Amino acid sequence: MEHGSDGITYYYKAEPLNQSMLATLSKDGKWIVVTFSHTTGNVWSNPELTCQHVDEDRPLAPGQKTVLQVKLLVFRGTLNEALKKVVAQRPALQ
Repeated sequence: MEHGSDGITYYYKAEPLNQSMLATLSKDGKWIVVTFSHTTGNVWSNPELTCQHVDEDRPLAPGQKTVLQVKLLVFRGTLNEALKKVVAQRPALQ
């Protein structure tokens, strides 16, 4: 945990993920926001700023070009439904 000069508290915890996605459930439990990419290397959020990040991780040699896509879904549903959507839609991402 680190207290930044900007007044925001940062929490760091490195753990392996079962599924590389980040989901936030609304306070009333009815809405969900889920973010994911094709080859995610790192996920992180800052609840005080209500942000979530999914960092795409792909090796790239000097002079090469690539396309990276990150998808954000907002819908009424559950965490289980979010997982199903991610599993179904991830293969279509570049």
